[in-house]
Amino acid sequence: MTGCGPTGNKDPGSSTTVMPFLSCGGNGSNEPPGRSNSFFFCMGLRGIDPLPVSRFNFEKALQEAHDLGKRLVALSKERRPFDTLRERIAYQFGLRFMNYDMVDEIMLLAAQLIDISDKKGPQTEKARVEYEKARKLIAQGRKAQSIEHALAAYEMLYY
Repeated sequence: MTGCGPTGNKDPGSSTTVMPFLSCGGNGSNEPPGRSNSFFFCMGLRGIDPLPVSRFNFEKALQEAHDLGKRLVALSKERRPFDTLRERIAYQFGLRFMNYDMVDEIMLLAAQLIDISDKKGPQTEKARVEYEKARKLIAQGRKAQSIEHALAAYEMLYY
């Protein structure tokens, strides 16, 4: 893209645009959803928080999408260009879900599965225990060790 780089799009007026962005997982690209954020950064756009949607949270996500749409309309009424590169980076970095890696995505899906599963079933409780083990390991900075527990929680309820 021409004009793309640390200084962003050369047209300062374009840095006020607010755009919805829908990213669908499971496309086989194995690329974390945050990589699509480079489009927003490069163009100087203020994205709104992404909405991760799966078959496990579809109904709940419909309501969230409606609420985000209202927020998008409200945000589009005010022009707010980024003043500095630091501000642009901080804004993009602060968007929910945009820094997720594959482990974070599995944890998100496991949490959704736990949420929709029979709360009293023994399989759900086992999955919840594995999920909590993974969450604690991640909090301790041991994400690589959390993978087996995150996958166990996910696979117990998915398959």
